[in-house]
Amino acid sequence: MREWLTIVVVSLGTVLPGHGWERIHAGQPRHRYPLAESLTATNAIPPDLSVECGAENATIKRRLAEGESLHGLGERFDAWDQRGRIVESWARDRAQGGPQSSYFAVPFLVSSAGYGLFVNCTGRVRFDCGATQPDELRIEVPEAGVEAFLFRGRPREIVAEYTRLVGRPPPVPDWVFAPWISRNSYISAYEVDRVIDQMERHRLKAGVVVLEAWAEGLQNFRFEERRYPNPRQWIRGLHGRGYRVVLWETPSLWDSASTYTAAKQNGYLVLQPDRSKLRLDWLENGVKMDFRQPAARQWWRKLHEPLVALGVDGFKTDGGERHPDEWFHNLHPYYYQRAAQDAFAVRDRQGITFARAANPLCAGHSMFWGGDQHSSWSDFQTVVRAGLSAALCGFPFWGHDIGGYAGTPEKKLYIRWLQLGAFTPLMQWHGLTPREPWYYDEETIRIARYYLDLRWRLKPYLVEQGVPLWRPLLWDFPNDAQAWQVDDEFLLGDDLLVAPVLTERDERTVYLPAGDWTDAWTRQKHTGPTNLLYRASLAVIPVFTRNGRRLNLSPPPAPPAIELTGPANERGVVPTRRIVRVQHSEEITVSVRDGGEVTRDVPPEFEVQPARTQQGERVTFEVLLPADLPVGSYPVTATSSHGSVRVTLIKLPRWRQTVREDGYVDLGNESETQTTFASPRGGRTRLHLSSGDGLTVWLNGERVFDKQAHRHAEPDEDAVAIALRKGNNDLRVRVSHPPAGIGPNGFHLRVEASDGPESGFPKKNH
Repeated sequence: MREWLTIVVVSLGTVLPGHGWERIHAGQPRHRYPLAESLTATNAIPPDLSVECGAENATIKRRLAEGESLHGLGERFDAWDQRGRIVESWARDRAQGGPQSSYFAVPFLVSSAGYGLFVNCTGRVRFDCGATQPDELRIEVPEAGVEAFLFRGRPREIVAEYTRLVGRPPPVPDWVFAPWISRNSYISAYEVDRVIDQMERHRLKAGVVVLEAWAEGLQNFRFEERRYPNPRQWIRGLHGRGYRVVLWETPSLWDSASTYTAAKQNGYLVLQPDRSKLRLDWLENGVKMDFRQPAARQWWRKLHEPLVALGVDGFKTDGGERHPDEWFHNLHPYYYQRAAQDAFAVRDRQGITFARAANPLCAGHSMFWGGDQHSSWSDFQTVVRAGLSAALCGFPFWGHDIGGYAGTPEKKLYIRWLQLGAFTPLMQWHGLTPREPWYYDEETIRIARYYLDLRWRLKPYLVEQGVPLWRPLLWDFPNDAQAWQVDDEFLLGDDLLVAPVLTERDERTVYLPAGDWTDAWTRQKHTGPTNLLYRASLAVIPVFTRNGRRLNLSPPPAPPAIELTGPANERGVVPTRRIVRVQHSEEITVSVRDGGEVTRDVPPEFEVQPARTQQGERVTFEVLLPADLPVGSYPVTATSSHGSVRVTLIKLPRWRQTVREDGYVDLGNESETQTTFASPRGGRTRLHLSSGDGLTVWLNGERVFDKQAHRHAEPDEDAVAIALRKGNNDLRVRVSHPPAGIGPNGFHLRVEASDGPESGFPKKNH
């Protein structure tokens, strides 16, 4: 049973009976959050606070002690301790607001001096945490009055009483703790089924799929049935395969949406002072729903009900940070998310919302993710402190985009982010580019399989824990000064301490507070408080257990003893079936003994140069491609005392368009392209190909392939038998977009060697 801890109430003079907080009321506050508790007015001001009310604003002041630290204030990416900083409680998209902004507007903080403070104002509250006056906390409220609540005690006691005041989330369905798969975006049922099939082939198991490009338009709440035919039956099929379905939405409408006319006629859209509709700079100039109106909220809820009846399990309520009303701006996420959540109650089903923006009330009903990070080590390092500050503010069900949202993470960053995701309350793959591990290499797949299996083993533990699931060290060790400053490790539930590797170095310092701790990998025992240097190989995330808890972490997947490599792609790897340079025209076998030295002479035609990587884990061979090698696909195997590594190296036809390292041809604004390539012998072989939406291919004037589908291009999805003629061969390719098609305008295409499927290099005399 996941419940907030019950606390011992500390008497504070005018504390209301039965509650662990003191209400501060001065002046005429008008813009307040509707709290969960029914309150009685009091004007008592605690002696350690001063309150001043002017004609247009109010100010709260408190003396800061030497060494006092301040935490919380929403989901903070910039810093864990806000002492010396200025923070505005204002929900803002970080893409616009910069590193000091937050998607969460939560005017609540917890101090290492043993108190917490919540300012109940929906406006832009400004916390000067000792930035102007080093020994003063100054809180500026933008109206002529203030309502605030002072809590005293340990952090867990303060947070328990604060969440009783603003609201606590009900128990969530257990399936939310399964791994989630998502990207921006799966564009059809065909593509989702393809990804799940690939997951199963690689023995990777998830339990939730998030759909972003599912609707006819923004936002009409109907599946685009040419891309998602028979959604009811399809969702039922996904449930049968063990997957829940979450649909993406925003609080905006396009003029072309079927819902737009009703929203306009009923006055449900936000209007500007000149009565024109408010248009946003996000998502193609959409107009904004006005959730200030109860009727608009009810209408929005009803739009969700048919989807709930189809079997949809949740809604990803994206956005929520944009509203022009200065007093409703911060309130907006709550009413927006609540309208979607209420659709499940009407249908008597348990469902979820998964949101980005928040205010204090939102924690009482929704789950969250940390918004948009870049695929960089610097952004990765902000994730833990954001999740910890969110947890401290009452948001227990929180996650992040594994790999970061924008850009493409290189291999090591991807693996480290994946490891953190496995120990996060909500584990979600998501990004602008695909995040599935087969876009890297076999080692990445093995490590991903290990951590997905571990996540499934952790699921019962996550279900049984209290909330929050992520806990800063100060949660259990409030008297430990060092614990208050740790922002790069966390307690997961009662018994696990997780210290993710957040830099490119395969080591980090781990702080273990007082008590007995056991390394979950090595079973080595440690007694805290202590700092230790932990060296973690690529497959290992430092985890420690206590209270007799055993976490059976078997040895991580062993890295390959050798690699065949060439030019790296944007993910920092040279995956199988990619372009690499080959020097010789016959299959290569390279033998090495332990330590990476070549054990026998390499034939003079080869240019094979071994180079050890860090910690001596691999020996890498770069294989160079001669300029006159014919178009084709050539398998290369390198063997060592530990086994063998096999890759298929590719010589592509030459296209006039841009060709990426992975062989993808970007057509840009064109729909068709052609090329000519030579085959020294001719003969029967195969084309391996795929495209964004439909693809038609002609070889020497004859149509040899035609497939119309709603999809992104994936290497080698389709194959077709062809006959090459000796000498030049003409190849023409057309990408087409059927109705409702939205796939990228490009394709993958490679040719097998003409002497049989993947049969090897041509003979030397060719």
